[in-house]
Amino acid sequence: MKTIRALLAILSVTAALALTGVPTYGQGVIFACVTKTTGQLRIVSAPGQCKLNEALMSWNEVGPQGPVGPAGPTGPAGAAGATGPAGVTGAVGPAGPAGPAGPAGIAGPAGPAGTAGAAGPAGPAGPAGPAGVSQARFVGTAGPGLLQPAGQLVTLVETTVPEGSWVVVATVTGLKGPEVFAGSAQQFGFQCQLQDANNQFMGGASVVGGSSPDVQDVHALAFTGGTIAPTGQTQTIRLKCSIGLPGQTDVEGAFDGGQILVFEVGGFF
Repeated sequence: MKTIRALLAILSVTAALALTGVPTYGQGVIFACVTKTTGQLRIVSAPGQCKLNEALMSWNEVGPQGPVGPAGPTGPAGAAGATGPAGVTGAVGPAGPAGPAGPAGIAGPAGPAGTAGAAGPAGPAGPAGPAGVSQARFVGTAGPGLLQPAGQLVTLVETTVPEGSWVVVATVTGLKGPEVFAGSAQQFGFQCQLQDANNQFMGGASVVGGSSPDVQDVHALAFTGGTIAPTGQTQTIRLKCSIGLPGQTDVEGAFDGGQILVFEVGGFF
C-alpha cells in the first residue's frame, strides 16, 4: 500500500515539476528523497541531499521515444493553388535532327497556261535517209476477147507480185454488147473488178450500155485498187469483167484489150 502511495506521489510531483519548472540536476534527470516510513517524497537538486531516514530516487524527465505509429489515412486533396507568374523566356536550344519525310500530298490544281516563248533557232538538217524500195510492173492483153456466159466474171489478165504494199491501176477498152440488126434496142451492163487469188475484191467499176439496129455502144473503164503481200509471200492480182444486168442470161459481150499497172508503195494508212 505504501508503494502505491509512493508511485502516486511521484506522478503528482512529476506533473507539478512540469508545470512549475523546478530546476533539476543533470541532463534531464530528476532526483527525489522518499521517507522510508511514510513514503513522503520531496524533490531535491542533487543526490547528496537525502536524510538518513530517506531513500534517493531518480528518473528521466523525458521518457524513451515510443515506436512509430501506423501511417494515418491520406488526407483529401487540397484546392489548386493560384497560377504563378510566367517565367522568363529561356534561350533558344540547338536545332534538332531532321525528321523523316512525310507522305506525298495530293496534287494541286493545274496552274494557268504561261505565255508562249519565243521560237528557238532552227536545228541543223538531219542526214539523208536511205532510198526507199520502189518497183512497178505493167501487164496487158490484146483483144478482141469474149465475155460469156452472161453474169460471170472472166479473167482478162493477171500478174503476181512479191511481198510489199501495191497500188493497182486497171483499164479495159472496147467493151461492147451483141449487135442488133433489127427490132428494138437492147440494154446491158458491164462490170469489171480486181481480185486476188482467193477472189477477194481489191477495186472495181461498172457501166450500163446498149445496142440498136443503127448504133452499138462501145465503153472503156479505168479504176484503181490495192493489196498487201505478207512478208515472205506473193500475191496474185487478176483483172476480171462480165456482161449482163441482173436477170440477163442470154447476152454475150466482148472487149478489145485489158491492162494492169502495179507499183510498190511504202504502205497504206
